[in-house]
Amino acid sequence: MDLHVFKELLLAIFLGLVQGITEFLPISSTAHLRLVSEFLVGKDIGLSASNIVQAGTLMAIIQYFWADLKNLYQHLIRVLTSKLELAQCWHNIRTWWAGKNDFQDQAKADLDILLAQVVLATLPIVVFALLMRQQVELLRQNILYIALFLLAGGVLIMLSEWVHKRRLNQSKTDKMAPWEVLIIGCCQCLSVFPGISRSGATLSGALFLGRDRQTSVRFSFLLSIPALGLAGIYDLVKVGKEFLTGEQILLWPNAQTWSLDYIHLSIVSLIVGFLTAYIFGLVCLRWLLQYLATNRASVFVVYRLILASVIILSVLW
Repeated sequence: MDLHVFKELLLAIFLGLVQGITEFLPISSTAHLRLVSEFLVGKDIGLSASNIVQAGTLMAIIQYFWADLKNLYQHLIRVLTSKLELAQCWHNIRTWWAGKNDFQDQAKADLDILLAQVVLATLPIVVFALLMRQQVELLRQNILYIALFLLAGGVLIMLSEWVHKRRLNQSKTDKMAPWEVLIIGCCQCLSVFPGISRSGATLSGALFLGRDRQTSVRFSFLLSIPALGLAGIYDLVKVGKEFLTGEQILLWPNAQTWSLDYIHLSIVSLIVGFLTAYIFGLVCLRWLLQYLATNRASVFVVYRLILASVIILSVLW
């Protein structure tokens, strides 16, 4: 095997491993993918490749929540194919929006409201990510910015834990109101910046609102499905177009795809990274979800502080 081929495939495996572990922790998988590629080969794999590798952990999340997602999907089909179900769904969503609780069928109402919550919380990041994509591409080129975002994300998590601890006895058990869902969705927008962390931002938003930790973690990970899915689809289409033109993306690793600034990973390397992220994500997911649902995130704040300090010192030294 050509040395360059081995080098790129090994890089893809290592990136998938890092992604599979860091996606579910509030330490920013995007930042770690960028830092690992910089440390190993001194180049960035780019935002599109990062999003495709991250889609591997999306598959792990879908598999973990398969029963819930299957139930939601079947309910959505019933709503879309029955005027009676559609009318009842609309009634439940309007009732929830108005802050009332007069639902005819509680089980169906729970599904209707969950669908509405996920859609409402996803809208902000769709708009924000499209508007900020070019700026994010520029920001990730300088690892000093990543260090600053790691620090900012750590401050956000620390403040949310501090607020939540003081509101522990006031934790809410009712359904999240529309304005609360929108706030969590706006918090998720921060995750487009490399170093903030999607799970850390959404979890912090929920904790600020006084939600219990287990509910916050579950909603955070359900919310990641459309966010990661849309980003993955967008970049799959983008990479597909580049592959068809044959200008930057090739089927098999080749030295010519390593430009001066970026590593244009081949299709094979992207698949390897995707599958590795899926496998390691699936292995780690259950334990990491349980840990986040039962423990404070203070240890990750310390980790962020240490990592950011190391980056800053390495840049300024």
